[in-house]
Amino acid sequence: MKEADSAGKTDDTSQTSRASVEAHGFCTMRTSAYAVRLVHFVGTGLGPDRLGAQLDRGGRFLRRAFADSIWRFEIPPARGSKTGFSAGRQRWCASRDKGQDMTSRTVAAGTCALLLIISLPLSAASAADCPANHDQLVKALRSAVHPTGGPSNGGLDNNEWAAVVDRTGGVCAVAFSGDKVDDQWLGSRAIAAEKANTANSLSLKRFAISTANLYAGAQPSGFLFGLQFSNPVNPAVLYAGDPSSYGTSSDPFTGKQLGGVIVFGGGLALYSESSVVGGLGVSGDSSCADHNVAWRIRHSLGLDRVPDGPSPKHNDAIVYDIKPDKTSESGYGHAKCNGSEMEIAEQLGAGVVPPWNKAMKQ
Repeated sequence: MKEADSAGKTDDTSQTSRASVEAHGFCTMRTSAYAVRLVHFVGTGLGPDRLGAQLDRGGRFLRRAFADSIWRFEIPPARGSKTGFSAGRQRWCASRDKGQDMTSRTVAAGTCALLLIISLPLSAASAADCPANHDQLVKALRSAVHPTGGPSNGGLDNNEWAAVVDRTGGVCAVAFSGDKVDDQWLGSRAIAAEKANTANSLSLKRFAISTANLYAGAQPSGFLFGLQFSNPVNPAVLYAGDPSSYGTSSDPFTGKQLGGVIVFGGGLALYSESSVVGGLGVSGDSSCADHNVAWRIRHSLGLDRVPDGPSPKHNDAIVYDIKPDKTSESGYGHAKCNGSEMEIAEQLGAGVVPPWNKAMKQ
């Protein structure tokens, strides 16, 4: 990394004109890898706009913080090598420790922050890893709920929230079906994201588990009792950001891991060609209706290639086999709700209703 003229003869304008960040494949996002990673430096000069676009691939939060400052210093290219950044960082830090002038405080601050971000593993979702974007989610959600022209789902037929996470649990999109943010239960925004996280976290390539499948096991004396406390919500994410952006493409959850575990209906894993690629959560109605809405959305997104699951249908359908004594025949059952959710779930193929339960309904 080039230092500014230690004699102070080079002004900021000339420093800016000759400085550039030379990188190829500047930002990458890989599972179990660093979210932002510098790779082969090959001398491709990037101005602030192009650098901002590259940073956008690794998360919009990076572009906003660094696009104005990163381009003002230079990382020396190391053709065919991945060590150029490391060596440049060492030289910069050594010079800084000796008290040498390193251009402006803005450059120093931007550089330090960039080094920190590149050095630490991140969990942000990138667009390339997301199974669905905000526009796709809004369209699928609005077509799946009654207030916006979709079918009834048997519950209260409220407007709803929906959220999608990638395979790492990073939030890709949050959306609502109404015209404004308080047309649906405000508390359901977080619940939808937690449901998405739960279904994604507990599903495997060859076996899907919906949040509805967790209900019976999570009850007292159940084999999953306490599961709902195992992965607490991150409060720094939960309460961050501008409420006016909730449910938009710039929702504060986007690019972050909220965490949380929900053990009632409304969360489904997302599958593309029998490989789990993330999770979907829906909230804002009864948990049984939420499951039906999520089922419709997943199908609309084309991410319902579920390979197997705990239901008698070998998928992650809701199983209505909770008996009057509160036990579940399968161990993966879910309580009935008060509307026609159970019947609609069976019609959709989203639910399994044992004959004895149908008889009780009559």
